[in-house]
Amino acid sequence: MQLMTQQAKPALEFGALETGLGGDTGSRGAEGAAAARAGPPAADRSSFTTKALCVLVLALLVVVIERSTALKSLADDVRALQASSSVVISKSAVPPSGFALGEALHKGKGEWVDKTPLALPTSDLQTVACGGAIYVLGGLTGTQSAGTAVATMMRFDQYYETHTARAPMPTPRFRFGAACLDGVVYVAGGFVTKALGDAGKPDGALYAYNATGNTWAAKASMPTARGDIALVASTVTGKLYAFGGYEKDYAVTSAAVDAYDPTTNTWIAKVGTMPGGGRADFAAVELGTKLYAIGGWDSAYPPNPSKKVEVFDPASRTFAAGAAAAADLSVARGDSAVVVMRGSIYVIGGETFNPAVKCAGGNTNGCWLCGYCIPLHDVEMYDATNNVWITVAPVPAPRFRFQGAYANGAIFTFGGHSQGQAAVKTVESYYAVDTAPLYLHYKQA
Repeated sequence: MQLMTQQAKPALEFGALETGLGGDTGSRGAEGAAAARAGPPAADRSSFTTKALCVLVLALLVVVIERSTALKSLADDVRALQASSSVVISKSAVPPSGFALGEALHKGKGEWVDKTPLALPTSDLQTVACGGAIYVLGGLTGTQSAGTAVATMMRFDQYYETHTARAPMPTPRFRFGAACLDGVVYVAGGFVTKALGDAGKPDGALYAYNATGNTWAAKASMPTARGDIALVASTVTGKLYAFGGYEKDYAVTSAAVDAYDPTTNTWIAKVGTMPGGGRADFAAVELGTKLYAIGGWDSAYPPNPSKKVEVFDPASRTFAAGAAAAADLSVARGDSAVVVMRGSIYVIGGETFNPAVKCAGGNTNGCWLCGYCIPLHDVEMYDATNNVWITVAPVPAPRFRFQGAYANGAIFTFGGHSQGQAAVKTVESYYAVDTAPLYLHYKQA
């Protein structure tokens, strides 16, 4: 009983306090306290909420109007400043009226990093990103004058940077084309021995590699055997496309575009003809729904490095022309590594003409070798939105007759030649730096 009395005492004191606050005693005090706790009637609360929302909306409208006025004033100030300035910065490469394009402010970006090298120095090889891995295929070991064609196939793990041997190609092959379509690696054309390469006797075979079974299968041969072709897959049509290349005896530098349909195992000859003429020692890649044939050596005698970038629509079998055509490369080059990364095309290294070397005794193959094998550091990135090429971080050592592929957020390049005729086993990766695309325009005099 004593415990219950002590527990009840605070409640009695609280009731007394409520009575005192209500200014009355008894039931009226209790009723007043209950009413205070209940708050205003529901109708009054609804009216209050509506008024508060109206006030809030009006306040927001005032803020929006003031901010809009301020932004308009700022835009007017920027336009006035641009009108009186000698330079303008914008996201577009198209200069305003009265201005000319100066340069991209985001040029020179990126970083190159050394990776685990190849087992053997190899040039004139191919690389393909397919099914989550990079495959390094064939090539020529040693030197251009005394090299050996190989049939090797290595699977490069871009995460652990390891090289694992896979089933070799049915025959050795160098200066050929390779592409990935629906998880299958295809190789076509090229030369199967060094001697046949020197003699200009290309092979027209097409082989398909199944990674699941680690097996190769022969497919229908090309309509015309060619070396140094550009082979690319179209995800739009589900076909392979072989651009250009050297025909027998190097007598013709082809301008043909042949298509291969894997569903019927048949080739369709000359679904297109490159408008700028024949090219070889070049590359083709898919960007969006179009195929881009880039650089290479032209059909002149002796050949010249090319700046051409021709855009082929595989659905309509037409090349872009006029305003729809792609801008030329900044630097003419052949034997470059060409890779698509995150919606942009990267053209890496390559070789170009050496004007200091003249073929005094005639245009012989030996003279071409010493006069044309001038490796490049240059790397260009294609901004398709603005149709311009932008210089990015150069490859540390000049490189040509090599290849690259994109995987795991980076571009990986393999082998090739650096200075001189000896192949290298270098593997490097390029990491892009994400920056806003900004262009500087200067006022014309």
